[in-house]
Amino acid sequence: MEEERKLYPLKFTPLSDNAVWGEEKWLLADLGWRDSEISNGWLKGNTIGEIMDMYCDDMTGDEVFSLYGRQFPLMVKQLDVRGRLPLLAHPDDGTAVQRYDLLGKEKIWYVLKAGPDARLWLGMKEDVSAYEFWDACQSGRAESLLNEVVPHDGDVYRIYPGMVHGAGDGVVILEVSESSDLDFALYNWGRDVESESDLPLTLSEAIDFLDFKAYDPAKCAPDECEMFILSKVVLENGMQVSSDEAPAFEVYICLDGEAGMRVRGEEETVVKKGEVVLVPADLDEFLLVPRASGTVLLEAIWRKPVVER
Repeated sequence: MEEERKLYPLKFTPLSDNAVWGEEKWLLADLGWRDSEISNGWLKGNTIGEIMDMYCDDMTGDEVFSLYGRQFPLMVKQLDVRGRLPLLAHPDDGTAVQRYDLLGKEKIWYVLKAGPDARLWLGMKEDVSAYEFWDACQSGRAESLLNEVVPHDGDVYRIYPGMVHGAGDGVVILEVSESSDLDFALYNWGRDVESESDLPLTLSEAIDFLDFKAYDPAKCAPDECEMFILSKVVLENGMQVSSDEAPAFEVYICLDGEAGMRVRGEEETVVKKGEVVLVPADLDEFLLVPRASGTVLLEAIWRKPVVER
């Protein structure tokens, strides 16, 4: 039977949307309304949601599956900002589950490319009150309350729940996060906010979970992320990867060059620049090999789920 065939490293077809501020591209997503489709192997054409229904804990690992069930818990997007991304914030898992029966959105931003005039806004410069921030948004002064950061290629920022954040023209961001579309648009630089969600994801709905305390952007360290660890892998030679006593899925994003992934002596899966590959938890051992000089990958490894649903 087809269901008995073994899993293998899965690649996906990107999904794109154009917005006023630029282009949003889903490289890996399991949201129901936005599901990635597999682009390689005998499962080609199936969505990740369909594969989760078929393989369950073989995809994510026992611990992750016990907490998140049939929703794949990690999402990868690319944001090509040409204009200004709205100021955003997202709730933690506890708030998201209680109010919307959805996941929160622990998030990391990796800067793929930053132009000379690119800017990020990350958290408050000084402690402010909810009223002060509300008034600043209504009067067009929100930017004056925020830390303005000049990003550079390869910079990494943790965007924690409740943190107000945004991006300006000329930056391309790789966003790795929990599988959730709970990004609340707080302020859109004088433009109306368009959303595909049926939920009221606005400032008035988010005001009570925002963090209004002063924040140092230098503390946005990726190793502080509660849900996963994001690491850069410079692949100069072959690298054997083996699971520990509690295996979980792994996700790789190719930043430069080209890599091959070999499992159980089967046909090599090739991952090129800009592509994402998901290694199911059931694959407890595989080999990563460079197929071009200067091959660099981002590796996302599950760390510890927080909220039991």
